[in-house]
Amino acid sequence: MVLPQPSKLKSWVRFPSAAHFKFMRKYIILIFVLLSFISCTKTEERNKQDKIKAEKLILKAIKHYNEAEYNDALKIYLKIEKLDNSDPLLYFKIGFCYDKGPVDYKNAKKYYLKSPEVLDENKHLSDLAASYFHLGVLAFKNNNKGDKFEYFNQALELFDKMLEKGNLRGVDYFRIGYYYYDREDFKTARKYFQKALKSFQKEKSKHIYYAAAYYNIGVTYWKEEDVYTSLYYWKIALTLEPDNEIYQSGYNKALERKNFTRF
Repeated sequence: MVLPQPSKLKSWVRFPSAAHFKFMRKYIILIFVLLSFISCTKTEERNKQDKIKAEKLILKAIKHYNEAEYNDALKIYLKIEKLDNSDPLLYFKIGFCYDKGPVDYKNAKKYYLKSPEVLDENKHLSDLAASYFHLGVLAFKNNNKGDKFEYFNQALELFDKMLEKGNLRGVDYFRIGYYYYDREDFKTARKYFQKALKSFQKEKSKHIYYAAAYYNIGVTYWKEEDVYTSLYYWKIALTLEPDNEIYQSGYNKALERKNFTRF
């Protein structure tokens, strides 16, 4: 192989011209834009398909959720979260399922805390209040009094706004009743539990808190040493949910006290 002499190197090597560099740069930019467009198109198509899949799953999730089958609902909601988490109520529902289904308080709190980040107070005031309310309940169950008062007070502020607007549902009255019960204001708590009952009775299907409202009214009377009235309400709660061990325990306790006071 014969190499060129150093003096002839300049004529042997051909360096790209400025015009060539300019052309190549335009060509690379064009390829980059084209690839980006293809990538965005594929992403949009994938998101569209994921949204369709999520919409099909949501109906199944709602069915399980409304029938208090929280373990089944949770599995589906977690799939929906991976596909399309644009529903602002999704985090609350996942948190509620963790709370009531497998009783995983850590994950329940995680999703309840996510909920206020995406809920618009003007559109989802009740659900926002519910998020803080359930965070307060979780704190109560974990003996965290500081967090309990903080979350309950945040919930009550939102419930007060709803009272001003006059658009409370039965479940909202129930939660307000729970707040006052925690404050040991049993008379006020009972008033809101009774309001919850009236609202639930107007609904076509009984709410999951329907029997609990009867039971809680009974508890407020029990706290005031009114055994006979508490027995009346606990019997109704037990009739509605005969397999509920808490209701059965309360009813048996009141029955024993009633029989004891006869003598």
